[in-house]
Amino acid sequence: MSIRNLQAREEYVAHFPAGRRSVMAAGCNTHIYEAGEGGVPLVFLHGGIVEAATWLQNVIPLAHGRTVIAPDLPAHGLSDYLPPAKLLVWFESLVDKLGLDRFDLCGHSTGGGLAVRYAAAHPERVRRLILCAPTSLGLVFPRFGPLLWAGSLPSPAPFTDLMIEHVWGDPGRLSPELRKYFCLFMEDMIDSGRWWWYLSGGWRWMLDAQPRDLTAISVPTLLLWGGRDRIVPRTPRIQQFIARHLPQARLHVFETSGHMPQLECEEEFNAVVKRFVSHPIERRSVRAPA
Repeated sequence: MSIRNLQAREEYVAHFPAGRRSVMAAGCNTHIYEAGEGGVPLVFLHGGIVEAATWLQNVIPLAHGRTVIAPDLPAHGLSDYLPPAKLLVWFESLVDKLGLDRFDLCGHSTGGGLAVRYAAAHPERVRRLILCAPTSLGLVFPRFGPLLWAGSLPSPAPFTDLMIEHVWGDPGRLSPELRKYFCLFMEDMIDSGRWWWYLSGGWRWMLDAQPRDLTAISVPTLLLWGGRDRIVPRTPRIQQFIARHLPQARLHVFETSGHMPQLECEEEFNAVVKRFVSHPIERRSVRAPA
């Protein structure tokens, strides 16, 4: 990453009073943001291409009375490279290194796909599951066509502009600070060669989860979606997939938002998540895998 991009990231992150440290997990030096203390921990997993700093507008408001943690996935942000096939092993190791016996887990987009697989493999560790515009639930593959075309252009600027138009439900609401930050991580993705992480297998984490993984999830689950999401739109096929395999999940739609309601509708997002993780857990019977 260039010195200019590092400085730009630091300027953005400085707006948020989050702690930062590195943790070695599965051989990957992992950069994390964290805030708060006590309570049931809440872990955020960011989506593909972006990085954990996209959660900072949520980490700080939700850190009252609880610990909130947002790691950069391997090969993203300030974390080291790790082969995509080891992603679940990495997160299992990270959870253990952080001493999280039982916690709430929120995954966005590709991070939602990872969250689904972790919750299915470790139901005893996840207290509540939040999936925000997740991959793995019936779309087969996110709709990146226009973005891939833009990524072939010589300059990242057209790529950034098209991404903003494609990701935001209302691009006019994007603040100058966020626009600058989006330009940063798009340039970083291209300059760092992060595309190779996806080409070498990272794309598999965007594919549908196995039905047996979904039926293994018995914890209270909240689905969050932008009503104007163009990357992972809530199509009839997705709705049918969810109704069949996650019938216990609740749904909240941010009507004017695109693919990243945690940024575009941050106050509503934070209120919905806080209400969900604070509400008493209803006892549910564990369903046997299909």
